[in-house]
Amino acid sequence: MNCRCPIVQIASIDCSKDSFEPLSNAVMPRIKEQMTQLNNSSAFVVHSAKNPKQHRKAFLFPNILGPSSFDISNNLLSYDMQGRTITIDLSLCFDVTEEDFSYRDLHIKVIISNFHDLHIGDLAFLAMAIGMNNSSGAHCILCKKKARQFDCALIPPQDVRTKASLTECLNECNRNRLTNCLLYTSPSPRD
Repeated sequence: MNCRCPIVQIASIDCSKDSFEPLSNAVMPRIKEQMTQLNNSSAFVVHSAKNPKQHRKAFLFPNILGPSSFDISNNLLSYDMQGRTITIDLSLCFDVTEEDFSYRDLHIKVIISNFHDLHIGDLAFLAMAIGMNNSSGAHCILCKKKARQFDCALIPPQDVRTKASLTECLNECNRNRLTNCLLYTSPSPRD
């Protein structure tokens, strides 16, 4: 995260009955969509030059915008997005009745240019969230180490899990499952 950027909890899932399928069909698509939107955003603060501690408001805007992309005119903050002018009524965001408030004193500054998502939870939940049910005590979800190799200081880059390596593991698991299923359902030589 950027310097002095707080860690903000946006979701907490606490249910021992759920598994990958219900999570992936219920809350995960929405969380993924919102995390993508957050990762494509920057945090801006509109603040008073005279009294920034008293008059300030944070906004999330697409990260393709910079402070020069905005115009503050009277009570409106406006910016151009793909040929469309978007405006925000600042009178809804500030106490305009205070004596020291003036729209002319307002400035905009980017305070967080990049957001990075960090998924925190116990190993059982994280394994379940990516479809590795019942494997929290046996395999790390971040690398290819097994339980007896846990608590090591260094993970070589080739051992770090990626979407491609997880897909490969899933395909191998499905092949093994299908092979075992066919072995148990095929007729024995004595039949």
